[in-house]
Amino acid sequence: MSADESIKGGECVEWLRDAVLGGGGSRDSRVKAVLQRMEQRAALGLRLPLLRALASFWLENHLTPKNWSFLGNCIIPEKNMPDDVVRNVIHWIQCNYYNAENTSKVVYALSWLQGVMEYNLVNMDILDIYYEFFFYLLNFDKFSGISSKFVYMLTKPQDVTRTRVLLLLKLTKIERLSRHYNSLIAVINLFKGFKPEYVPENVPIVSVNTVFPKINKTLALALQRAQVRCNIQTALDSETRLVWWKPTSSNSGQSKSFLIPNVEYIHLGSSLYSKDSKTCIDFQNARDLMVYNIGQAIDIPANILSVLINDAGMHLLMFADKSLQSRFSYNLYQILYNNYLKKTTFTYEEKKVFLRRIVTLQNYLLQGIPIVSRFLAIFISNWNGHDFLDEILSLLEWITFDTFEELYDCILENIETLYLTNNVYYQCSIVNMLKRMYVRIHRRMTLNRKPFFQCREVKYDSFEILTNLTDFMADLCEKSSQNIYGSAILRNAFLDAYLKIGELQTNCSQPLWSVAPRSLTYGILCSFSGFSINRMLELILKYDTIYEKVKLQLEKDEIEDRIELSKSYSTDYCNCLWLGESIKSRKQGVLLNMVPIELIEIMESDVEECDVLLDIGHHVAFSTYTYMQFPHDMADLDKSLLLEMAIPSYFPNISKFIEKVPKGTEWV
Repeated sequence: MSADESIKGGECVEWLRDAVLGGGGSRDSRVKAVLQRMEQRAALGLRLPLLRALASFWLENHLTPKNWSFLGNCIIPEKNMPDDVVRNVIHWIQCNYYNAENTSKVVYALSWLQGVMEYNLVNMDILDIYYEFFFYLLNFDKFSGISSKFVYMLTKPQDVTRTRVLLLLKLTKIERLSRHYNSLIAVINLFKGFKPEYVPENVPIVSVNTVFPKINKTLALALQRAQVRCNIQTALDSETRLVWWKPTSSNSGQSKSFLIPNVEYIHLGSSLYSKDSKTCIDFQNARDLMVYNIGQAIDIPANILSVLINDAGMHLLMFADKSLQSRFSYNLYQILYNNYLKKTTFTYEEKKVFLRRIVTLQNYLLQGIPIVSRFLAIFISNWNGHDFLDEILSLLEWITFDTFEELYDCILENIETLYLTNNVYYQCSIVNMLKRMYVRIHRRMTLNRKPFFQCREVKYDSFEILTNLTDFMADLCEKSSQNIYGSAILRNAFLDAYLKIGELQTNCSQPLWSVAPRSLTYGILCSFSGFSINRMLELILKYDTIYEKVKLQLEKDEIEDRIELSKSYSTDYCNCLWLGESIKSRKQGVLLNMVPIELIEIMESDVEECDVLLDIGHHVAFSTYTYMQFPHDMADLDKSLLLEMAIPSYFPNISKFIEKVPKGTEWV
């Protein structure tokens, strides 16, 4: 059998066995050819029968260390790694770790297990069975680096004993100059998080992300592909095991504090021996914590802010009673006031991370925290507009003020100043923030649920806030009309906002109706983007639906201005895009109605066919679609053919809008 022949099922293992055990001078070349073919098969993952057969041959230990590692890179499952394969690899390590000839192979086998564990392809309960063995391997300098990773990942609070702490401290003294010293320190820091009374205070701080050995890139890439096949989201991997503690000492031995403190408990007297309830650190994953908390209470840490250390702690806070939520609000305000409004020893990055956790908490609760809104009212008045920009804008989305007057005086007045004094990209960030703020307030109005962290009963006038908020956005749009006409980015940011607002108002029971400002509507009509024009017409069509709902709830004179404005938009878009009468019928709309007659005459005399420049057949925004579809003279083109062929395929909303024209439908 040659290397070019296909390999199916268990034939590859037999071929590999023959290549390794057979005689002849070409043995190395035959082994190399088989391994290369196996590497190709492993790229898509091995099915279970082949995987078990190949792992069994791998552990027979017939290969050289180099080929043995190469074959290990090929033992990649199609999905999850079978439990029996993991057990066999660990048993092989137990039988060979003392053999000096197999040291490099044992190190690679541990690295292979580490990769399978890190990419979440193995049942962690299987590895838990061998916790004592992995801890024992810490005594061997050649294995302590990798085995410390297993100990770090598998340790539970009940695994921390004084005997193990003393052993780790002894090993750190022996291996102080070893390259694995920091990995042992990381394990001690973990033990300190679970049982701080067992560990000395002067343990140095190390970075958990860098102290442990890394697996080789080839194996990591293969395991990553297997992880994707299992539909395991990498973003969730770090949350598989809950972290309740961070190292609190520096290399100098001095204590280091954090804005988010560690989860710690104070037990006095008989509470030292109480086992009636569990604490946070008794849980290693979020699911177990949430299931337990459904029927039984979980002890809250001594410092309530420590629940922000991970998302599972936020779950406890959400279901805590009012007294605990009030305690959290008080502590949170003190931290915000003392560290963001005064000088502090914390770094910019640490304060940024803390604000991100508050953003995550508000997103988890799906509502704002009143005490955060109070802090923002003070902070934003002296804000330079750039520090913690993303975090501050995210916090502003969940603002909780009672009235629009309060919202404007405390927040929006400063936001308007920042908007008018910064560039287009900054303005887009503010517009997107206002859009999300509108969505949050609208949701609060429709759900009408009792809020968390609310110390007093407050009746929000959400209708008044939403109405004035859209007026504020329209005012910003008009004040930056120069940028609206010149910047497609800002134009589309406002368009996105008004489309979202229109969608919410269409399905809302309240008589809300906000019409986009003139600068935005006509700026899009004169733009180079057919896609933007199509979306603008989607918004104009929504106005018909909103009007049919609102007219049943309000008197006509209350919405007369919005009716006239919406009608003028429809008329101008119809005259310009379809009828080709942007100048001839200008008196019916707004676009050119206010232009002096002298300027109109100059345009007609100096610009050829100026009346049809915004016609869909001549508009520069649609030239790519119309001229490519119809390369002959556009003057002879029948618009009905254009409507049937070019427009519906690319611009469905334009097609829907134009369908109303021949029927003589009155706009709005």
